[in-house]
Amino acid sequence: MKSKFILVALVLTSLLTKVNAQEMKWGVKAGYNMSTFKSDIDGLKYLPGYHFGAILEIKASEKLSVQPEFFYSREGAKLELEEFVNGNTGFSIDSKLKLGYIQLPVMLKYYAFDKLSIELGPQIGYLISAKNDYTNTIVLDGLTSTESKTEDVKSHFKSIDFALKFGLGYEFKNKMFFQARYTYGLSDIKNSDGEETINSKITNQGFQFSIGYKF
Repeated sequence: MKSKFILVALVLTSLLTKVNAQEMKWGVKAGYNMSTFKSDIDGLKYLPGYHFGAILEIKASEKLSVQPEFFYSREGAKLELEEFVNGNTGFSIDSKLKLGYIQLPVMLKYYAFDKLSIELGPQIGYLISAKNDYTNTIVLDGLTSTESKTEDVKSHFKSIDFALKFGLGYEFKNKMFFQARYTYGLSDIKNSDGEETINSKITNQGFQFSIGYKF
């Protein structure tokens, strides 16, 4: 899987040097994430996040361009579990796992119409932070005990993540643009060398909605 990923990235990147670029434009973008994990773990939900960074679009032709990007992205997942017996004995878990990545996608853009593009490309991510904000509640015969804490869990996750991104983009006449993309994780981000005891494979999944400006 990784070798195929690297091959696709190299093919797209080679377009940057082999084509006679008609136009190059720098830009900046920021936006909203809705991310989660693909896993067998029960109770996973989408977690809101954000991203911001820079792009470089290199036009190969009127219809085709290559766009490398560099941005920070806050991703992760929510975990909500609850189990009670007769309403007075049980437990609940409310956890927000927040992962901070430096993302490096290389997108191939095809302009199906004048301003509307179809976008597809590989992405490599480097993990720079991982925090777990959780609240655990235990109820025993009507007596409630609650613990809330934030812990560093970076050692539980791999530093490198491979993914595939695809979506749509639209450019406005005032140099503003909008992007809507889906991220499909290709690699298991769980670090088997850490203290993590979960056996299920975990991959990043989610949506990104961006607005930006090209100079």
